[in-house]
Amino acid sequence: SIFKEFKCFPNDGKDVCSIENKDQSQITLKGTRFVIRTNENLIWTLFSSEPTSLTFDNIHKNTITSTSKFTGVLRLALAPPAQEQLKSLGSQSSRNYNSIEDVTSSSGLSRLACHANSYPVGGKTTWDFHSKKDVATVYFEYDVKTMGSSSKGCKDSTELLMLALPHHAQVLNPKQMLQTKDEFDLT
Repeated sequence: SIFKEFKCFPNDGKDVCSIENKDQSQITLKGTRFVIRTNENLIWTLFSSEPTSLTFDNIHKNTITSTSKFTGVLRLALAPPAQEQLKSLGSQSSRNYNSIEDVTSSSGLSRLACHANSYPVGGKTTWDFHSKKDVATVYFEYDVKTMGSSSKGCKDSTELLMLALPHHAQVLNPKQMLQTKDEFDLT
């Protein structure tokens, strides 16, 4: 088996997801936001541009299929555990968190869900070399589309949210970064 759990993203008033069918052999969910946990204990979020019905094979736990043709946009994101949970785990692997709820309750995943409707479809990169030959500034300009309306209760939800690795964050413009760890607590 590949998957351990398939659930609706916790209802935060921003969208609706419901169980259409549940028995020993399968679970069918209908909505726009889903959460999947793998056997490796990785938690993934799946965002859909339109409500869709997905069926999880509850016996073999290796497939999630659409119940009908889908022509919209799907976004899939890995959701690591919140930093405070990592501290409580001590030296254990970051993949050993307790539940989907541990991850989906984080402010970082909440922010990610707020910006899930905006996604890059292209862009251009330019650069500017400074007087020193080994120093340059690189600029990224993205072409962005949105999956429907903005998320309710989310500030700037139509803006594209891009993440950076810690060593990239050291050289980013501070005005373009979140200022406190409370704003994004995922590692």
